[in-house]
Amino acid sequence: MVITGFEGTERDEIGYENTEYDKVRGYVGSYDASSSYGGSGKESRYRGRGKVTEFRHSRGDRRGSGRGRAGYPFRADRDPTENTYKYQEWLGHSNADTWNQTSGGKFYEKSELAVNLPEDPRISKLLRRLCAEVDVEKSLIICRKLQEAVMLPENARYIRRSYDILVESLLDVLYDGPGPETKENAAIVLGRIGYVMGSDYRKHLDWIASQYSVHNSSSIKHLLTLSFSETFQLDYETSNLNEHAKLTMEHLQNIIEGTDSPDIFIAAINSMIIMSNSYPEHFVNHFIDTVDILVGWHVDNTQPKKIKDFALQSLLKLSRHWQADVGFSINLLNQFIEDMVVYANILQRDPNEKAVDTNDDITSEEDCIQKLTSFLNVFNSVVKSLGALLSPNASQTVTWTYLTETMTKVLEVIAKVIRENADEDLIIAELAQNCVVLKLRTPLGKPQETFMKIEGALKAIAREISSSDSKYVALTNQKLIDVIVGEQSRSRWISEFMMFLEKYIYNAAEGTAIVLPAVTKPVKTFFHTNWSTCREWLTRVRPAALAVSLYAGHLGAAIYHGQVILQVTASSATNIDIEAITISTARALIKLQETDVLHGLYVWINKTFGKKYHWLKAAADQANSKYELSVDTYRKLKKSVSTTQDEKDSSDVISLGSKTSHFIDEQIMESYKNLQDWEDMREWTELEYENKCISQWDSFYCLELFEGNVEIPSQLGDWDVIDLKTTEINKNQSSYQGLINKIESTLVYTAVNMYYEESKEKYETLLNDCNELLNATFEEFTRDNSTFFLKDISVLQLATKGLRNMIQGGKTILNPFKPSSIKDYKFGTTFDNLSRIFWWNQYFAKLNLSEENAYYAECLRLDVIRGARKSSNLKMANRELLKHFKHNTTFQMYLGDLNTLDELSDVFLMSSNTYELDIWSLNNVIALMEFCKLTYENETTKTRAIDLCASISLGLSQRLAMGEQSYELREKGTRMLLTLSKWVQTENVLIGTQDSPLTKLVTALPEIGLVDNKISENVIPLSDSAVGKLLQFSVNQCPGLAKAWANFAAWCFRWGRKMVEYSSKTGDQLTDSDKLQIESVMIGCSPQDYEAVCEILSKTKATCDDEDIDWNEINTSDMIESQLRTVPSLSHAFSEHLALLVDIWRQAQKRVFSYFELSADAYFKFLQLICASDYINHSGEYAVVSATLRLLRLIVKHAMELQTVLESGLANTPTQPWKVIIPQLFSRLNHPETYVRKCVSDLLCRLAEDTPHLITFPAVVGAVENEQRNIAELNVARSYISNDTESGGQHFSDCDETGSDKIVNNELNSCFLDMVETLANQAPTTILQVKLLVKELQRINLLWDELWLGTLVQHHSEFGKRLTQLETEIAKVKNNLNLNSEEKVKLIKEKHRIIFEPIVVVLEQLNQITSAKAETPHESYFQAKFQLLINEVIDKLKNPVNPDKPQESWAPLKQLQIKLQQKVNKRASYVLKMTDISPVLAGLKNTVISMPGVQTHQRAVRVTMKSIENNVAILPTKTRPKKLVFHGSDGKSYTYLFKGLEDLHLDERIMQLLSIVNTMMARDSENNENQTYRARHYSVIPLGPRSGLISWVDNVTPLFALYKRWQNREAAILSAKRNKTVNVLRPSELFYNKLNPLLQEAGVTMDNRKEWPLSVLKQVLTELSTETPRDLLWRELWCGSVTPEQWWQMVRRYSYSVAVMSTIGYIIGLGDRHLDNVLVDLTSGEVVHIDYNVCFEKGKTLRVPEKVPFRMTPNLVTALGVTGVEGSGGGGGARSRSSRFRLAEHLV
Repeated sequence: MVITGFEGTERDEIGYENTEYDKVRGYVGSYDASSSYGGSGKESRYRGRGKVTEFRHSRGDRRGSGRGRAGYPFRADRDPTENTYKYQEWLGHSNADTWNQTSGGKFYEKSELAVNLPEDPRISKLLRRLCAEVDVEKSLIICRKLQEAVMLPENARYIRRSYDILVESLLDVLYDGPGPETKENAAIVLGRIGYVMGSDYRKHLDWIASQYSVHNSSSIKHLLTLSFSETFQLDYETSNLNEHAKLTMEHLQNIIEGTDSPDIFIAAINSMIIMSNSYPEHFVNHFIDTVDILVGWHVDNTQPKKIKDFALQSLLKLSRHWQADVGFSINLLNQFIEDMVVYANILQRDPNEKAVDTNDDITSEEDCIQKLTSFLNVFNSVVKSLGALLSPNASQTVTWTYLTETMTKVLEVIAKVIRENADEDLIIAELAQNCVVLKLRTPLGKPQETFMKIEGALKAIAREISSSDSKYVALTNQKLIDVIVGEQSRSRWISEFMMFLEKYIYNAAEGTAIVLPAVTKPVKTFFHTNWSTCREWLTRVRPAALAVSLYAGHLGAAIYHGQVILQVTASSATNIDIEAITISTARALIKLQETDVLHGLYVWINKTFGKKYHWLKAAADQANSKYELSVDTYRKLKKSVSTTQDEKDSSDVISLGSKTSHFIDEQIMESYKNLQDWEDMREWTELEYENKCISQWDSFYCLELFEGNVEIPSQLGDWDVIDLKTTEINKNQSSYQGLINKIESTLVYTAVNMYYEESKEKYETLLNDCNELLNATFEEFTRDNSTFFLKDISVLQLATKGLRNMIQGGKTILNPFKPSSIKDYKFGTTFDNLSRIFWWNQYFAKLNLSEENAYYAECLRLDVIRGARKSSNLKMANRELLKHFKHNTTFQMYLGDLNTLDELSDVFLMSSNTYELDIWSLNNVIALMEFCKLTYENETTKTRAIDLCASISLGLSQRLAMGEQSYELREKGTRMLLTLSKWVQTENVLIGTQDSPLTKLVTALPEIGLVDNKISENVIPLSDSAVGKLLQFSVNQCPGLAKAWANFAAWCFRWGRKMVEYSSKTGDQLTDSDKLQIESVMIGCSPQDYEAVCEILSKTKATCDDEDIDWNEINTSDMIESQLRTVPSLSHAFSEHLALLVDIWRQAQKRVFSYFELSADAYFKFLQLICASDYINHSGEYAVVSATLRLLRLIVKHAMELQTVLESGLANTPTQPWKVIIPQLFSRLNHPETYVRKCVSDLLCRLAEDTPHLITFPAVVGAVENEQRNIAELNVARSYISNDTESGGQHFSDCDETGSDKIVNNELNSCFLDMVETLANQAPTTILQVKLLVKELQRINLLWDELWLGTLVQHHSEFGKRLTQLETEIAKVKNNLNLNSEEKVKLIKEKHRIIFEPIVVVLEQLNQITSAKAETPHESYFQAKFQLLINEVIDKLKNPVNPDKPQESWAPLKQLQIKLQQKVNKRASYVLKMTDISPVLAGLKNTVISMPGVQTHQRAVRVTMKSIENNVAILPTKTRPKKLVFHGSDGKSYTYLFKGLEDLHLDERIMQLLSIVNTMMARDSENNENQTYRARHYSVIPLGPRSGLISWVDNVTPLFALYKRWQNREAAILSAKRNKTVNVLRPSELFYNKLNPLLQEAGVTMDNRKEWPLSVLKQVLTELSTETPRDLLWRELWCGSVTPEQWWQMVRRYSYSVAVMSTIGYIIGLGDRHLDNVLVDLTSGEVVHIDYNVCFEKGKTLRVPEKVPFRMTPNLVTALGVTGVEGSGGGGGARSRSSRFRLAEHLV
């Protein structure tokens, strides 16, 4: 990765953060290799037309079809960023060791031309350095400088003159450059040279062609082709090679047609696409050939997915050429359909005919389906490219008949494929659906008979799998394996069928809101009538369904059935064995590792049934991989049972039934297997079973003997294995889990025997059968992605592969469990799987004792030790760690035979010269670190662990100081120091005079910062000072470790803040030395003046009066000097004299802020290092956020004191980390410090280069919104959005205030304008288009009719009041007998004018806006329809015909309002045309504007706005938001809600907060795949203080919609019963219908809410809750899932989501959580909150205060599962609680 932003950086200043240590070393990240796409073995591409497999065109007169420049935009109108090379990800990957500073002894043959380059130009110097450089990082820096130098105008002449020598030197780099990235960057240089050649480009093209033809290396050909992309990307931006375009295209066409290399193909196509945009008139002649080849590559089944996807995307990028020749495109679509029809027919033929009737190589259904998929993809791509042209209204070539026939054929093809290859889930779902549609009248009989037959079959299977006598029997012509696989599939099918049947029955009886379609009325009536019967039947068969689901491996279904049974039992007096049901549910939860749910189940059962199942606690530990704790608990339970049986009088009796005892025995065995503690297991079995012979336990005793290299007695060889000689097997042993256990036992048994026996062929059939069973099981569980079984199966498949290879090749085979084989292990490496992998690795390493196998075994053992420690399996960790040291030859050589870890600990604690021993290998250091951590895990040995870690760290540091060059060793040593510092800080260790290793280490380390810092001595305790010294030493020891810099920066920041606070509080920052200097300067001054000077110089932060001092013109030193002159004796002192005192102040300030300075510097270095790393984990992302936020705080609070470090740091910091806090950076553009504004502005401009979509919008909006606006428009808008109900005149009093705000924000405005100007220089087209977009969006923000209607509605009450007032005044005048008629008329007219004048002012201001020249058809329409009426309204109000009849003046205004309301009176949305409301937006095509709110990877293609949908939906809410659809350059549509009259900046900040919170929580759940704490959020793009865009959230449903549709279903049922329409009441109507009678009974009126009795409100709440179903959401999630496993994952995601949002909502004081503001994604289960306006406890100030911390109503609780909040993702486990506490801490 190129480190941007560094010029001339030395190697030791640049570092990478190594792959995360938390990952399993070796087989996760260290053994990745470059992906390959096949070589030259590919036969041919599709060019002509074979029968089916070849691609055909209807060519005819294709080249004479009249295509030329017509239809293509001029160059100025084309998109300059529509290139694919700039963002193309390269297929190769660098595996160079970035820290290796030596050449590794490799010799590069350099051309002599590279040595003889001319000396004078800069290019030659750089090129010489590049040819000689062997370090990847330095070569990349040189390449970047070379790219810049080539583009300098002054070097163009030299390049043309020295062209030959330059390109030959670059060719050497292409051959021998250090790493693929260097070579690719050299190709860019070559491309730029080609562009600079200009008129001499033909020479460059000939050179490229000659080199391409003479070199056989595909990598060189790829790089040469790659250079074309750079050449013509530059030419796209500034045309320079027009006369050579045709020849270059011909050359590229030859390359595309002749290559078999995917890399060359991609590079050539990218170049061709760029040229097609620049020179469409030339590309026309190559379009059909290019399409021909692209389709050929895509439909080639041998190509990897990445190549096929690339070909498809390339077809989409040629959309303008598809549109230029619709006729050709239509012919092509016809050919695709013909091909699809042929392949669909092949699928329906007999398998034996397929290869006979075709001349292709299609021999399998899979190949046919792949071909069909490919042709459907290209068909879809052409259709997308044609867009609106594929309409009879737009093209004469297309007819409605053609479209109908085409789509019919496509659907027929898809139907044929589905019939031939239907998924089992679909078939089973269809069967269940048919049962419901037929109202249970099936071939099995009538409804009752159907139920009985299904129940009989289900219970029969349940009985068989529960009985020890029932067996699977293979007939004479059958294999037992086939019988087992078939019966297992049968059990899975009936389990799935029961789930689908229950869903469809529920949907038919009760209905769902969204996820399932409504059934017909007869079906609904039938099931609604018989719903109680169906429920009784389901309750009756559910225990059998639970048993079958568990047997079939449907763990999600088992949990579902178990929870429902427990729930029904809790609510009714059902006679059910609760413990048996709980055991079955617990088995599934243990397998799924649901620790929290098991804890919650224990609590819930205790609360509900009063039963304490203590074994559930052990099961929770087992699910959490804490096997040692679970074994201890299980054994204690067994022991306590036997004890209480002996002591009959015991009051606390624990009884275990036979099922429970059997369950505990199974779990103990499983835990011991994962711990591999055979010795402890044997001791327990001897104690438990009193030496009884039990084969399942004896087998593990064999493993103990085998691992101890002791010969196994023959009587112990009887294991529970698959017996090939028998034709039957017990059904209760053949569940999926039981079969996997049996296969594992068989494989281990076979492996042990094959180790001792020479003849291994007899095991071949057994292994083949195991492999067959594993493959069938793997395929079954892959179908529903049951990863919990796939993990186990994958390990066994690897073991089977190794044993089968052992039969073929003997014991010298390659280890199948070495890291290079396990790196593709896609199902994760949990601790239990890792222990099994480790056993098999040891086994195969034992067969072949090579150094490589020994090394890998050692690495894997260390990973097991680490996993055991993290899972609290400390005995296992200690056992394996002792084995490591015993097996390590260096430890044995130097430290002798170690019997215990305590002996090793004593050696390191007592010895002072361990650094001299040659024991410091990388794995040994890791082992020693694990030794320290294991010691620290014990509460009684924490101090010993700290001393041990200090001693080892000291020894390793001394070893490194002796010249150890290994960077990995240096990094591990530094990580050890970081761990030590954390322990010292946590335990608050006293650093005393005792001679401990920690004291020795800390004493030897240098002090932090300034040595004579008196403040730090007073503020920082000794233990924390030791922590700082350790952290400072860690960054010095390994400057390339980003984590060390982050920790050191955090420590400095913490104590820097305390030092500033201490100095500000005490006012004493001057040392005795400072005071002596002051005395020496102020000789002869009075004591009062001396004290005054000391007081001034002791100020931590200078004070100043803002009115007197301009922050932009005077610095801190000047302020201090001006204050010193207020001292009488210094009023006339020389400046030099005062400068001495100012220097003393500066020194004092430096001491006070020294730690902040160190912190800022360390954070900037951390950001540089973390951005240079190839991989950043969640912890790193969290540290980045913390670093940027803390740096921002230092900028805000202490910009002047830290100017030097902040100025240089901001200038050189990489841009990537700052993306998260871009809104905060914009807010700092009004900082009082000039240099801060300048640095932040520059940083934002640099950010715009990498992420323009994040910068351009806020920058342009900031500049636009601060421009002068029409005051009348502003006032009317303010009037519209005001929530006040006072008179309209008060809404127009903010004009002066607005003007004053502009004066205050002059600096901010200036920064915005300067930034926009800078961005315009970088990307002028982008800025112009964004300005245009923002301006037009603000136009449609408030349309003229909306402006009028909104204002009239807003002031309606005020108008009414004035009308009433006028009528009263008129009555008074008429009743005044002292006035004659003329005087009365005159007075009434005057009163009419005065009272209606404010109304007239408002209307005239509106009229002034809407009577301006219309710029859009909508405005013209408005003027044509309403202008005369508006003029009449104003005229009638100003000049009434009958002033004494104000209703006549009022009538036109009322009529105007009625006309405006005609559209919006309906509660549904209505649609406007963008061409009417903004023709400019409708005309925006192929822009370079980044899609708002869409974030892409830096190297990914940036999505730009291609066009805007013409239909604009106006939603029926208060502010009439508009639904806009933007079409992206990637072919996707992006929907936004454009909200006007609202400030969305708060929503934007809340979304930013949620994003940061997600980063924090991802760190906490980084190593736990089951916990996904995440707050779902969306993009918000403010477009000023009154409008903005909000990304439309797809696939979500408001909770109110679920409730409303339930109401509608209930109303429909009542309507059918009563034969009349039943109205659906609103929630408020339901509330008041119940409240009113109760208040009347209590004698309380409705007027005053404060008087409503609390008891009445509680009664209303209880009644409404009782009448509302509690399971609406739960049922919706359940019905929306396809498989039980998917349902369970949805429930877990829902529970985590609810927990996270409840916590965040409580912390930020989020209110207004009504059901329309809480949405749920019914495809994933995640909860989405919208509308964050009521925030920061604002809800408590509402008229009806919101007192609840967050919403947790019955429907939300029920959806969490039967245990509710006890077992949700937000409760139960200590890990969950600690995560929430950390979240609260960080947010606060």
